[in-house]
Amino acid sequence: PLGSGDHLSYAAYGRIAALGGDPYAVAPVDFRPPGGGVDPVVSAVRAPWEDTVSVYGPVASAVLELCSRLGGASVARTVWCWQLVVAASWLAAAAGLHVALRSRPLARARAGVLWTLNPLLLGVGVAGAHLDVVAGAAAVGCLLLAGRRPGVAGLLLAVAVGLKLPYGAVAAGLLWAWWRGALGGGAVVRGALGALVVLVPAHVWAGAHVYDQARAAGRYVSLATPWRPLVEAGYPRDLLLVGTLALAGLLVLAWRPALLGLRGAGPRGVPALGAGGPVLAVAAPATAAVALGYLLAGPYVLPWYDALLWGPLALLAPSWLDRVVVARAGLLALAYVPGLVDGMSPAVEQLTLGYRTQVGPWVAWCAVALLVVGALVQRGRRPAG
Repeated sequence: PLGSGDHLSYAAYGRIAALGGDPYAVAPVDFRPPGGGVDPVVSAVRAPWEDTVSVYGPVASAVLELCSRLGGASVARTVWCWQLVVAASWLAAAAGLHVALRSRPLARARAGVLWTLNPLLLGVGVAGAHLDVVAGAAAVGCLLLAGRRPGVAGLLLAVAVGLKLPYGAVAAGLLWAWWRGALGGGAVVRGALGALVVLVPAHVWAGAHVYDQARAAGRYVSLATPWRPLVEAGYPRDLLLVGTLALAGLLVLAWRPALLGLRGAGPRGVPALGAGGPVLAVAAPATAAVALGYLLAGPYVLPWYDALLWGPLALLAPSWLDRVVVARAGLLALAYVPGLVDGMSPAVEQLTLGYRTQVGPWVAWCAVALLVVGALVQRGRRPAG
C-alpha cells in the first residue's frame, strides 16, 4: 500500500485482538504478546500512531482480527489479506452499480467514472488499502438495496457504520427518504432490525469503551483542513465541534433545495438523481449533502475519507458540483498520497509538508467558498415557478 502507514495500524489492531488483547484499551507500543517479547506485526506501526488505541468501530476490529488470524505473525501476509478485503469490497460495489444501472447507460457510465475507474478512489483509497473503501462500498450497497431489500440494506448500513462512524451519513439519507415519503415505515423497521442484528453483538463483543478514542479524536486537526490555520491562530479546540456544525450547516443549507429535493430545485445545474428509483432519488442526494458537510467542514479529514462521497455522488446526475469535488480531492491528494516523508531528504520533506500545511488549508477553504457561492448563484438564476 502507498500514501500512509494506516495499513500497519490496521494489522496491529487485528493482531492485538487475535492474541487476546483489547485494541481499544491497549496501544501498540504498550502491547506485550503472550510469553513476552515484541510482536513483529504490532511493532511495525509507524509514528505517530504507536501510542494510539483503535479509533475504528467493532465491525472493523472483527474483520481485522480475521485478517490477522489468516496472516499470523507475518506483516506482509496480514496486510495482503486486508488488501484482498479492500479490493473485493471495491469490486463488489462496482459490480452492484453496474447491475443496478444496466437499464440506464449514461448513469452506469457515470458510476464507472466516479467509482469503478476513478483514479482518485483507486490511487488514494484502494491502492492505499484504506478501510474507508470497505465502508464506502457497504454504503453504496445499502443505498442500492434500500428500496427493494431493506433488511439486507440494514445489514450493509451496520457494516459501514461499524467500520467508521461518519458513514452514518447514509442513515441520515435513508431517514430523509422516509420523511419525504419515498421509503415506507415497514422498510425502515426491517432495515433497523437488519442493522441491529450486526451492531448489537458487535458492540457487546467490543465493549462499552469502543468509541473512547473516537471522542478524543474530536480535538484532532489535520494539516490540510480549513480549521488548521484557525487553530494555529488561537481558535480553541474545545469549540471545534460547534464550528464544524456551523460550517457544515451552512453548506447543507446552501445546497438544501438541490440535494435534498425540496421545492425550488430547478433542473439546470442541479445534481438531481441520475439513476431511477424513488428511494435513491431522495436518499442518495441527502447522503451526498451530509457527506459534503462532513468532508468540507470537518477538522480532521484526509483524502481517502472521500470514499464516503464517491458512491452517493456516482448516483447523482452530472453538475458543476463534480468539478469542485474532483478538483478539491485531487489537490488534497497531492498533499498526502506521494507517501510518508520519513527517511526522505530535507528538501523533499520541506516540499511535501510545506504544500500540506501552506496550500492544503486554502484549497479546502476555496472548495467551501465555491460550493456556497455557486449554490447561491444557481438559486438566484433559477426562473420562478
